[in-house]
Amino acid sequence: MPAKIFITSDRLQEARAYVVFLNRVFSAVKLGIEAERFVSPHATKAIQAEILKTQRQLEKIQSKIHQENQTCQRLQRKIDELNRWYCCNTQPELEKLGIEITRYRQAIGQAKARIHGLETEKQVAMIRLDAQQAQLTNALNGIHEQSMENDPRLVVAKTALQSAQNELKSMQSEADLKTMQ
Repeated sequence: MPAKIFITSDRLQEARAYVVFLNRVFSAVKLGIEAERFVSPHATKAIQAEILKTQRQLEKIQSKIHQENQTCQRLQRKIDELNRWYCCNTQPELEKLGIEITRYRQAIGQAKARIHGLETEKQVAMIRLDAQQAQLTNALNGIHEQSMENDPRLVVAKTALQSAQNELKSMQSEADLKTMQ
């Protein structure tokens, strides 16, 4: 005997919310594709210019990261020199050395924090570059000339929405039958 599945109002609400969510996703995908189709045939030079701008930005960020890494290495070498000198000095000089070493370590920490920020900035720029290159590829491949209904992004969103709508209808029918009994 098959197990009975009871449809609770919570499950129905979740299914309705999921359909609403997927409807919004479908609309957003469709709007994005429409906007892309409007821009694509006319903007390849502008997109190429944006790609070059982003590539230059990435080169500058990488250069700054390299400079900060060199700063860290230089400061670490100074700390190493001071530590070698440390073992051959008197107490008053040792206090001064300790203060100086602490100052260098703080500077290294600050440089590493800047490197972390630059790495994050680099990741954002790389994501932007990937999106720009995809947009250029779409424009060059004439995606704006293809039928929008056949765009794979829209097909996937539409299929997911229809599947969720069918599941919701099935759940509602089952719930209606239970209330009639």
